[in-house]
Amino acid sequence: MTGTRGKSSVTRIIASILREHGKKVLAKTTGSEAKWILPDGTERDVKRRGVPSILEQKKLIKQAKDLNVDCIVSEIMSIHPENHFVESQQILQPHIVVTTNVRLDHTDAMGNTLEQIASVFSQDVPEKAIVFISENEIFAIFSSAVERKSGQLFRVAPEISHRLKAYNFNSIKNEFGENIDLAYAVAKYLDIDDRVIANGISKANHDIGHLKIWEFYVENKKKNLYFVNGFAANDPQSTLNLIAKIKKD
Repeated sequence: MTGTRGKSSVTRIIASILREHGKKVLAKTTGSEAKWILPDGTERDVKRRGVPSILEQKKLIKQAKDLNVDCIVSEIMSIHPENHFVESQQILQPHIVVTTNVRLDHTDAMGNTLEQIASVFSQDVPEKAIVFISENEIFAIFSSAVERKSGQLFRVAPEISHRLKAYNFNSIKNEFGENIDLAYAVAKYLDIDDRVIANGISKANHDIGHLKIWEFYVENKKKNLYFVNGFAANDPQSTLNLIAKIKKD
């Protein structure tokens, strides 16, 4: 899982769908809290003695071997371009790469334009990888990277997951549609049934930075106040998207 925002959410959703599909899954997130998500869905903190390091991914692979899992779902941790290459192409070597979005963040390390940042994320595409990215986030840079690596690029259409509304579950409400769309597209590529996908999304646990809204009634003012957890929206575009979603919902 690579991209600017939403990596933890999509990692958790895809892992939960795979568990619901009967797969033994080990997942790792590095969002608001770094967590190991074990095959039974329970979570453990990623313990660190110093600063975060991409060498954690070697521990992920070892733990996956020890647990004899069917699949690993993990976020890319790196910021600097050279680390992206090492982490993805030399350590993890994923079969499927999901790029959530490209936004202006960590510009000191990744560049001052969306094209430069996209170029950094394109370092996460290994040989013959299957790559998913939203149609709204497509750059020629990704197409070129996938072509060079003899991979396959899937452009995910907005609202592709809307057919899941037939299953009437609530977990979608506070999740950004593009995250659900990406997870849905990956699950359909893996030939997973819509009902299994819906159940998996419903059972996914969220990162502490996940969007959440609390309603509080103030008796003496006779009105409701709303408190929003927008912890994970720490770049300008994500903040604007968060405000737009709150107003819409």
